[in-house]
Amino acid sequence: MSYFGDILEDGDKRMDYEVEKPHKKDDIKMLTFKVKSALKNLSLSNGVDMVRKGDSYEHKHKTEMKRSNEEREIKFVASNKDFTVECEWTPKDFNKDGMHSSIDVEAKCIPAKNDWEGKVEAKVGGMEVGPITPWTEVSN
Repeated sequence: MSYFGDILEDGDKRMDYEVEKPHKKDDIKMLTFKVKSALKNLSLSNGVDMVRKGDSYEHKHKTEMKRSNEEREIKFVASNKDFTVECEWTPKDFNKDGMHSSIDVEAKCIPAKNDWEGKVEAKVGGMEVGPITPWTEVSN
């Protein structure tokens, strides 16, 4: 797709508008409660929704916590469907003299399906070797 097509598609996603189904209507949320709090390097948000599903109602919730400091960024999300943890570690000792490195860990648990998944990724690079700047990325 062209550059402008990507921009328009991104705008449609943000507005929750589908070009293929222009007259699609979602049910109105019957109740929404959201709380957000933030400190210098810690943020916490909690949201509860009650939506109509057919002839009954469905309750949804989502809690998100983010914490960061100079070396680490941690994000924890708990919802009525799954639990997710994302952590990025950029050690100071490996990020100097033009070298950049980080270790990313992601884990997701879906209790209803008794399923989980995880991902570990290590990135190293940025140091100049003549005219090139190599990067190495390893993930599982």
